[in-house]
Amino acid sequence: MIDDSQIQTLLKWGQDQGAIIDPSIQFKYTKDHGISVFVTQDIKTPSEKPQIKIPSDMIIHNKLALDTFGESFISKSDNVNSSLKLLVSKLKFDNTNDSWELQQKFKPFIDLLPLGKETGSVFYWSSEELRTLGKTNLAGSLEAKTKSLLKEWYSTVENLEHTPELQQDLKLFHDFDSLDHDTLVSKLLDTKSWTSFGAYLWSCIIFTSRAFPNEIINSNCKPGQAILLPIIDLLNHDNSTNVEWSFEETGDEGFFTLLNKDPHTKGDEIFNNYGAKSNEELLLGYGFTLEDNKHDTIALRIKLPLGEILEAENFGFQIPKIEDYTYFAFSTGEEISKAIKTKYDENEGMLFYINYQNLIPDNLLKLFQFKSSQGTSETGSTLRNKLNGLQIFRSALETKLSLLKESYESTTNINPDILQNAKNYKNGQKQLYKSSLKAIKHLEKELLHDYKTHVTTLSKIYKKSESFQKLLYELLNIDSDLSLQKFDTQDILILWIISQNEGFGSDFQALEYLQQTYQENLKALENESESELEIFEFLQELSTKDHKIVEYLKPRNINAAAAALNQNVYQRVSDGQIILVEPLDL
Repeated sequence: MIDDSQIQTLLKWGQDQGAIIDPSIQFKYTKDHGISVFVTQDIKTPSEKPQIKIPSDMIIHNKLALDTFGESFISKSDNVNSSLKLLVSKLKFDNTNDSWELQQKFKPFIDLLPLGKETGSVFYWSSEELRTLGKTNLAGSLEAKTKSLLKEWYSTVENLEHTPELQQDLKLFHDFDSLDHDTLVSKLLDTKSWTSFGAYLWSCIIFTSRAFPNEIINSNCKPGQAILLPIIDLLNHDNSTNVEWSFEETGDEGFFTLLNKDPHTKGDEIFNNYGAKSNEELLLGYGFTLEDNKHDTIALRIKLPLGEILEAENFGFQIPKIEDYTYFAFSTGEEISKAIKTKYDENEGMLFYINYQNLIPDNLLKLFQFKSSQGTSETGSTLRNKLNGLQIFRSALETKLSLLKESYESTTNINPDILQNAKNYKNGQKQLYKSSLKAIKHLEKELLHDYKTHVTTLSKIYKKSESFQKLLYELLNIDSDLSLQKFDTQDILILWIISQNEGFGSDFQALEYLQQTYQENLKALENESESELEIFEFLQELSTKDHKIVEYLKPRNINAAAAALNQNVYQRVSDGQIILVEPLDL
């Protein structure tokens, strides 16, 4: 457990190095929030003076990794920050050289960094603790995230000299799949070597929770490069805080400055703002969650063959570009770049994020519209495939939401903080699923209202067509809308399409697009063997009835009508109702 004397040691070290800390703020350890920073006097108006200034010489940046490992090693790194992460691992866990100046210089900072379970990161949760997350995105993806970092570590340390210690560390890469979760966590917590995966994972967690963008101090750095800032990184997070980060150059010196512009009352905690972080990001990297987090996200993973993705471009779809995942956009024309051919992983699929600012991602809806259009003549966005796409979207969300409703009963004593974080995370996921579902229902309602003249239902047809009422009564003894509901809607609509196309009634003509599609399908099926056609038992059983329409209830006619129906309907998830939709381009 950290005590105030350790904090003071760090602050004195920082000031000896040239850090400037406003005397109106005070650093203290609190039981609930760890190290926190408080104001010691009222601040009525927004401050224009930075509360903390860190000199360049105190910043842990990529040049230190370059000086330690050399240009040859750095140039082999796949990840822009892997060498710096490895350096921090070495600063913390290398016990072989007591005279290493860089390690001695940063010792007060490194010693105060949390270790293992102190970080709160889910990477260190036991299998029993992970069960508190239920069937959430995070619980389901944690192993994949761990494997991704394992590969990053392996590709980094592989470039080091293969000492006996490193060779021992590398065994974990090959043994990973054979280890159960709790055995793996035990190994990660028992870190003895700076080149081990346990050390590297710890460093990754430190970077996730404490790193700042290098571009603030070096506009010419590589995109995504990070730095560590002792002392400034002690401030806790509040996503509503008004904070300004900047780099101040004074002669030969430079300072990274943090300015909190919020007014404060004496005793208030002063915060940093890590940015718009979801609870999943916070729990993975920072070890805490927020109740009612307005920046929460949920993710849907979609797996499709590459060929289908290319076809989906006709609907305006593009492969998503997400900061935490590597995806590749398609080149223009029909040619596919080598990057896509070699790096797009159909087994991994694509991740789509939903948040409160984007409850119905247009790109994801376009993909669902494409899926709905398969087997039809649609080549772009239509009213029908948009309504159907919304139903696919809704079904996916409802399936995910249903998994979150499963209860969890603990069989062991679990840390209350873990239980609270799991509760906050799951509740946030549930609320966002519900909000997205509400938005989908609202959009569906809007579309049906705005295009009401382009949609129709079986109930509407039955009420307006006396000839169809007569036919149904003669064939099936249906004498009301209520008795109509006892039959399968698809079967009755197929019967209606055939009856209207073959001259059985004219008071409510079959919609022109249905007539045209039925005739096209009938022609396309001319050479098909009846044995190869789908069997509709109910309709074919009607062939025993004593009625003129029986002549047209042949497998070919029934299949032509069924295809015409499927190409021009959408089915609501809420009540299963089948609705006919005119082929209207949007």
